[in-house]
Amino acid sequence: MEDKKFKIKEVTVLVRKYLNDQKLPFAILAAISFSYIALQIYSPQIAGLFSDTVKNNILLGLDHDDDRMKNAVNAAVMEKDLTELTDGLDTLIGTKGVKLSGGQMQRTAAARMFMRKADIYFIDDMSSALDVETEELLWSRFFSLKDQTCVAVSHRKSTLKKADKIIVLKNGRIEARGKLDDLLTSCEEMRKLWNE
Repeated sequence: MEDKKFKIKEVTVLVRKYLNDQKLPFAILAAISFSYIALQIYSPQIAGLFSDTVKNNILLGLDHDDDRMKNAVNAAVMEKDLTELTDGLDTLIGTKGVKLSGGQMQRTAAARMFMRKADIYFIDDMSSALDVETEELLWSRFFSLKDQTCVAVSHRKSTLKKADKIIVLKNGRIEARGKLDDLLTSCEEMRKLWNE
């Protein structure tokens, strides 16, 4: 039913900062209202991969579907990586196989997430180990998906730029809210975080 579909209406970014002035990740929250329990998927910053094939790490118990796998690999910006692995999706990874880079591990976890249909995607710093170009492409592909709501944590500026609305938190309290350009003008805390 149409009323049960989530659409990204408003993306909100929470900027948190520890008292000891450590850099904290930014978080993107999609502002939504819903009247039923939504199917949710969580993708952690440190990907939990297993000593198995790339394909089985992406499927994680799902039945293989060529079209969904192709779409998931594309959305996760893994096409080039798979051509460089000796056996592509069938390459064994982990302690008994090929060691993946941090970025490859994150994108494998992202492909796992993209294999699943969800109303809300919770993403913890999915692009922290990626170069700027790959990160831009991954977020661009993610936000091109229709009817997706994303709650993401990221310290990257490119992620903040995609938000429609930002909430800046300082010491656990709301410091300011608004659009990125407005906050960079009006909020000292946002400028400090942006320039770190």
